[in-house]
Amino acid sequence: MKYRNDITSKFVKSILYYNPDTGMFIFKENNLIAGTKAKDNKNEYIRISIKGKCYLAHRIAWLYIYGKWPVGDLDHINTIKYDNRIKNLREANQSNNQANVGIRIDNKTGYKGVGFHNQTKKYRARIVKNGKRFELGKFDTPKEAYEAYKQAAIQLQGIYARV
Repeated sequence: MKYRNDITSKFVKSILYYNPDTGMFIFKENNLIAGTKAKDNKNEYIRISIKGKCYLAHRIAWLYIYGKWPVGDLDHINTIKYDNRIKNLREANQSNNQANVGIRIDNKTGYKGVGFHNQTKKYRARIVKNGKRFELGKFDTPKEAYEAYKQAAIQLQGIYARV
């Protein structure tokens, strides 16, 4: 995904205060909307409008603290999209970022990485890493399939694995 990176840390610090412990941004006095918080969208990524362009707040937080834009994606460690505390953010590639997601809404087994295979009447465990799908086997119970998924997730995805 292409992200905006056309403003500097110095400029951001000239118009915004950022609290790394809360993840909140407040516009400074020299701004037309001084003292107002950057828009807070519960369950959504927070976006901040600067010079008529929209920026993702978590990316601005990274720029503010580290003085440079993140190389790729940023992962919200706790998966809460609007939690922009700096300790909740880490650089990630797309595969790492996708590893740190919860169970899909259409999952019927109750276990991440596990689905029912109609032809064999068994539970199938699968995982994806860097766009490649790995079939982990078929099992009698969803719990057995999930155990296989967990082991593979920890091995393939490391600290990004959400199990």
